[in-house]
Amino acid sequence: MSKEETWKELYKEDNFNIILIFNQPLENGTTYYFHISIIKNERLLNIEIEPFEFYPKLIELIGQKEGEKIWKCIKPKIIKILDIELGTFTKLKINPNKRKFEFFEFPICALCREPKDLRKSHIIPKFIIKWIKKTSKTGKLRDSDYNRVQDSIKLFLLCEECEKKLSRFENYFAEKIFHPTVKMTSNDIKYDINLLKIIVSVSWRVLNIRIQIKREASEEIPNTLLECEKTWRKFLNNEINTISSSHYLIHSTVWEMNFMKEFKKPWKFLTERAIAHGYANYNSVDFIWCQIPFYLILSPVDNTILHGYEQCLIKENGLYNEVCAINLEKFDFIGFIFSKIDQFNKDIERNK
Repeated sequence: MSKEETWKELYKEDNFNIILIFNQPLENGTTYYFHISIIKNERLLNIEIEPFEFYPKLIELIGQKEGEKIWKCIKPKIIKILDIELGTFTKLKINPNKRKFEFFEFPICALCREPKDLRKSHIIPKFIIKWIKKTSKTGKLRDSDYNRVQDSIKLFLLCEECEKKLSRFENYFAEKIFHPTVKMTSNDIKYDINLLKIIVSVSWRVLNIRIQIKREASEEIPNTLLECEKTWRKFLNNEINTISSSHYLIHSTVWEMNFMKEFKKPWKFLTERAIAHGYANYNSVDFIWCQIPFYLILSPVDNTILHGYEQCLIKENGLYNEVCAINLEKFDFIGFIFSKIDQFNKDIERNK
């Protein structure tokens, strides 16, 4: 919203018009009011209404049923224009009995930033959860602490439209990358921007979790994280066409190094069955990580380039080769995985 703007049309029909006037300091301390133009009994009425009077006046002018219908239509616009936002929730409600605005938790979609009904969203793509459960002897998953769980983390994060948008990227990854890997039919894979989108979308969801946790704990959120979330969100919404941050997709074949042969069984379980994700600092790099069967996703939250990982770097398009070389000298992701999963370390000790 431009600072120069002082009004927005909220609703318009032939004989009825509602305008929101804002950025106007008023005597009672508010900065906005409503202007209604309506033809009633063949007369044109122009009415200026303060916020706490608006809803009752709307009902009085056009009746309960139509008034509620119009209010439902214009409320998201009011929220967006006035930027009435606290944390991850947008809050605005009318109490017709007390004739005033009140605040209550009204969810806002993390992706489109519109106040809408939210659905519970998987952080890990749903098709991966289904595959693990379908191919598991127990029909369950293991979390990052290696406890058996029925499902992965789900949060009220996205509206239905945004959930569908991200699911298209997930379908691309499932058909182009994941299932060919499972069936061992994949070689060099030519990919397009959808592969980068799915990686960014997963990292973006994990980043949202970390930001929410810090907000709920009243912790200071580094500006780097907020700017990163905003940039990744704009990329997913097609508001920007390119992204400066780097994102890596590392196949489990890269992990299978000679020194791991002595604990082949637990390492195989880790790389092919377990799921985990988080935000970490390791080797002086701040990054989002997400482990899924056969793959590890790494997304630095700034413009850090992981030198030695160029063959795993996902661009807007290119050729993905599962068997690629990496250099652990400057960033040792193998060491990071060992440090994060305590139970796995215990398995390693038992298998030595």
